[in-house]
Parts: sequence; structure tokens; C-alpha cells
Amino acid sequence: MVKVTPSRGPAYYLMDTDGNGKLNRDDRDPRVSPVHWVIYEWD
Repeated sequence: MVKVTPSRGPAYYLMDTDGNGKLNRDDRDPRVSPVHWVIYEWD
């Protein structure tokens, strides 16, 4: 789980809810639409 605290707007959480390695947004706050970046990949 990652807590995102933007300089403007409410804080929100990204979680890997299904164990696939991708972070999903916390659906309790539908106003937030997260952006996904690939930081590092390997095969």
C-alpha cells in the first residue's frame, strides 16, 4: 500500500488488492484518478 499526499488535494491510497503486482486505487474516494508509472521492470 502506498499513501499519496499531493501538494494540492486530498491524500489517497494505492493498494495491490488482488496480488498481481499492480497498484489499484482505493474506491472509497471516486474523485481521485491515479496515474501509473513504470519505475522498473525486469524479465
